[in-house]
Amino acid sequence: MKTVIMLCAFALICFNTKLAATSKKNVFDKTSVIITESDAKYELTAEYNISKAARIQQYLHEYFKSGLSAKEIDATVTLDDKTVFYVKSLPGELELKFDKRKNSPAALKNFKTLCEKIKAAVGDK
Repeated sequence: MKTVIMLCAFALICFNTKLAATSKKNVFDKTSVIITESDAKYELTAEYNISKAARIQQYLHEYFKSGLSAKEIDATVTLDDKTVFYVKSLPGELELKFDKRKNSPAALKNFKTLCEKIKAAVGDK
């Protein structure tokens, strides 16, 4: 009986170790950028290798034009020019949501430029 319990415990430990290794590998290897646009919204969702985070954070910092740190944030942001958008940023993940009805056409143009820079950065090898 003791042997069966030990074997089950060993199998469970091996399974959890394998699962953790697989999950970690997927986080580092997964790269995707999805941009969606409708009459009312423009959105970007990205998953990327953490090694690209510095460049993406640089683009966000330039766009914010303020002392706002974007490494880890989950908030609706209002810029000095009254541009309003939602950002959720974690290392390796980014979500941006822009409501066209609340912002100017110039703000939308700038937001699209930011999203295209991020898309290019995520896709770079």
